[in-house]
Amino acid sequence: ERLQTKTGSKGYKVKGRLRACSARFWLAVAASWLSFSWSSSEAASATAMGVVNASGELSIVVPGVVLRDEQGRGLSLPAEMDRPGPVYLNFIFTSCGAVCPVMTAIFARLDRQLREQGRVARLYSVSIDPLEDTPARLHAYAAEHGASPHWHFLTGTPAASEQVQRAFGVWRADRMSHPVATFFRATPGEVWTRVDGFASAEELLARL
Repeated sequence: ERLQTKTGSKGYKVKGRLRACSARFWLAVAASWLSFSWSSSEAASATAMGVVNASGELSIVVPGVVLRDEQGRGLSLPAEMDRPGPVYLNFIFTSCGAVCPVMTAIFARLDRQLREQGRVARLYSVSIDPLEDTPARLHAYAAEHGASPHWHFLTGTPAASEQVQRAFGVWRADRMSHPVATFFRATPGEVWTRVDGFASAEELLARL
């Protein structure tokens, strides 16, 4: 009877281990599938407007939309992008409490370092919440972060904002899930470089 009890206990432990291993296996499979699906979605979105090479460089057709800056001035986006000089661009919205404050802090540091080093580049932060982010709100946001005259905050109609987001491969139906990415182009006519994640101001500055 004791032998049966011990054998039964061992059998229970073995079954328990098998169940645990099986559960871990299927969790790993599910995680891999989710990771693959997310990566595929990101890649499809990023390449929607052009072919991305190993360096993250891509060809973007800037849509012919007019956006408004923090001063309320209407700006043709293609004309702005075609002005001489290097350009940094990201996508944010002022009420965001997650990734946008970090992205804005990085741009603020980059803006400050450019001034301190006597270097010139234009920075653009495009709102993905244009109904809330009016020029007046963007003006206050710019002042809050000590933006120089070289750092512009852009908004527009929802349709125009979506066009720009789609062109740069960052559009999401739910803006809370928008990707963290910075775009850089050294001169008009050159390809853009997409830098994913929270690249530091120093890393972005090194691209000049």
